[in-house]
Amino acid sequence: MLPKTLKFKVGLYLATALAVAMLLFILLIVRHQRDLLLQEAASHVTQLSEVITRSTRFAMLQNQAYYVHRIIEDVGSHKSIDRIRIFSKEGLIIDSTYAPEIGLKVDQKAEGCIRCHQSEKPLQQIPGSEKARIFSAPDGRRLLGSMEVIRNEPSCYTAACHQHTKAQSVLGVLDIVYSLDEIDRTMQKNVITIAGFSLGFIIIVSLSVSFFVRRLVYVPL
Repeated sequence: MLPKTLKFKVGLYLATALAVAMLLFILLIVRHQRDLLLQEAASHVTQLSEVITRSTRFAMLQNQAYYVHRIIEDVGSHKSIDRIRIFSKEGLIIDSTYAPEIGLKVDQKAEGCIRCHQSEKPLQQIPGSEKARIFSAPDGRRLLGSMEVIRNEPSCYTAACHQHTKAQSVLGVLDIVYSLDEIDRTMQKNVITIAGFSLGFIIIVSLSVSFFVRRLVYVPL
């Protein structure tokens, strides 16, 4: 039989109330931290895609596909980058850090493409806050992708090596897929750490209150 003394009841009720409060606190903290980490990752990938687009611009103007490939290969060698690929306007993968998919055509209704191709007329501009997308790979890993439109600037349609007309506003899309494994591992460690400290706090407070109840209330009575 469990003891039904006053100090036991006070300690039990206090521990229960603290456990519920700490659980809600942990959920709020974890959600806030997760959102901050995802926003930071999305901002990083978006900036990276813009840098790659600017870096490959000259090589594209010179029609030097080898140098374009070397640039995306160098950037894609980072352990957190799952892959980098360049799509033509028609959805053909013309370059990628994952060689087997080069030359394949992606369905416009596929993940990542549907956002711009929801209607017959594709979107010409995507707000910065909507460039990033989070999805799951076939093996269950969570990934973050970001697409940067490659536009047909005056230096493009006036170059001798290109056959794009001025009327074609979009030449293709640069797509970066970023692995969220590191963020997920960090969140898991943080949850375990916060839960451990919270449990310790609950135990210490409950025992302390029980002790003072015994000294100040139970013993005098």
